[in-house]
Amino acid sequence: MTHKDIVERGRRVLRMETEALGEAERRIGDDFARAVETIARSDGRVIVSGVGKSGLIGRKIAATFTSTGTPATFLHPADSVHGDLGIVGESDVAILISKSGESAEVLGLLDHLKRLGVCTIALTSNDKSSLARHSDVTLDAWVKEEACPHDLAPTTSTTVALALGDALAIALLEEKGFDADDFARLRLRRRCDSTQYDHSRQCSHGMPQVPHDFFARNARTAVGPPTYCSSRSLAVLSLCVIARWSSSPTVVV
Repeated sequence: MTHKDIVERGRRVLRMETEALGEAERRIGDDFARAVETIARSDGRVIVSGVGKSGLIGRKIAATFTSTGTPATFLHPADSVHGDLGIVGESDVAILISKSGESAEVLGLLDHLKRLGVCTIALTSNDKSSLARHSDVTLDAWVKEEACPHDLAPTTSTTVALALGDALAIALLEEKGFDADDFARLRLRRRCDSTQYDHSRQCSHGMPQVPHDFFARNARTAVGPPTYCSSRSLAVLSLCVIARWSSSPTVVV
């Protein structure tokens, strides 16, 4: 196989996935709007679930929701029958991902969620499947074929599922008015553009301030002899550790 052949195979995969995304865009309709409105009105969290590659996509979707102002968590269907169903509340909304819509594990979880009165959103390539028929809302993730030459390995279908998850998250972000300041507040260690978020002002408000030379003056002498450690030494060491590892920033002036 020549380099030209290899490059063409790579291009073929990207071309197929691009076409699948275009088809997904054309298929978005009222069910998508219903899914966004349902999640936006919910007082609970979004529970995302799936098995195999769909499960991996579900984890990413849940993480994207959480970082854009919509609390979410991933629940593996197998774990749900071993006690983890306890994290689900009746005000939650569940997104269940399955290409075929006939995954036994996902359908088992669907049954439990319906019993709890949880609103369910199916994300599937098969709108005639059991998952689609028994869920409250169905998002159409249909694909013509996988990019795999055997039409087996989840490739095109997982790309479409992931993109639909992103579409939901961003539509919700805009629906809720989640802006750059909100985004920055969830990332206190991130250096945000000062025009978007005055990080230093926000962090320093109401926080203890430490002189700029405090650590240089005290760090080396904090511990003292091996057999003795004063309360002052412990305080200095604690501040050093907090400044280095705490998720809450220490303001140095």
